[in-house]
Amino acid sequence: MKTVNLISRDNGSGLTRDMQILTSLLRSSGYQVRWIDHRQNKMPACHVGIFLEEFNDALLEMMEASVFIPNMDCFPEGVLDHLDGVDQVWAKGRGAAEELRRLGLSPVTTGFMSGDMFDAGVEREDLCLHVSGKSSAKGTQAMLEAWRRYPDLPTLCMTAIQGFDDVPDNVRHLGIVPLPQVERLMNRCRIHVLPSLTEGWGHGLAEGAMCGASVVTTDASPMNEHIRPEFGFLLPVVRTESIGATELNFVDPDDIADAVRQAVALGAAERETRSALARDHVLARNASFAATATRLIEELVSGV
Repeated sequence: MKTVNLISRDNGSGLTRDMQILTSLLRSSGYQVRWIDHRQNKMPACHVGIFLEEFNDALLEMMEASVFIPNMDCFPEGVLDHLDGVDQVWAKGRGAAEELRRLGLSPVTTGFMSGDMFDAGVEREDLCLHVSGKSSAKGTQAMLEAWRRYPDLPTLCMTAIQGFDDVPDNVRHLGIVPLPQVERLMNRCRIHVLPSLTEGWGHGLAEGAMCGASVVTTDASPMNEHIRPEFGFLLPVVRTESIGATELNFVDPDDIADAVRQAVALGAAERETRSALARDHVLARNASFAATATRLIEELVSGV
């Protein structure tokens, strides 16, 4: 059996989403998959080693072929000096590919994929949802300011690990919630508000679209690759900041409020049409990545 080593960080709480997704995809294609902490300097030999976000050139000699899949929101410092021995660099989106080319690399634009949390049995309500988890780049402050300025906006359910002072009365700060409750909220809340400054991939956006939600997000890559104006709401970027290879995109709280009001005003028929478009869009991207990734790994294993 051909072996693929997935090399990433150990987050102390189980596999990351990216690790889970690639593990499932590769095992379904007949590969043996092993998980390796990127800080190790030795590992079992493998046919293909895939570096997810993190990179350690000391491991290259223990693999016959190699792939690096970076997240541009946390591109490893100094890694460019050590990528000469890597066979392929995969870009998760159009914007990532452009940035990687600017850095002097020759990426393959593969996209990526997200899990499907859709549950038709959950009754939808005119509630808003913001899921930020550990991230400080989800545009949470701008979103809270929109709810602070406009008390008439629908109730916002917010899950976040970090604390926030002075949360408006029309916001339910739920803190850390278990995954089954998150999945239920993603289906229950018709409007998802994620005005992200940046994303490595954007699982929350993709998952929200697959649940059929009206997703409000930032009109910048990769956010606007997941969400399109035919079924979602894109917020104009009013200011940008660059930190290394990462570009942060800021939006206006007033624009957030306007987009939420438009989402609330959708008629039932239009909402249903847009929900179907959103789900189909992301499912098609999932299928495209699965086909592309499988083909590229097969080519590497066969020496093509």
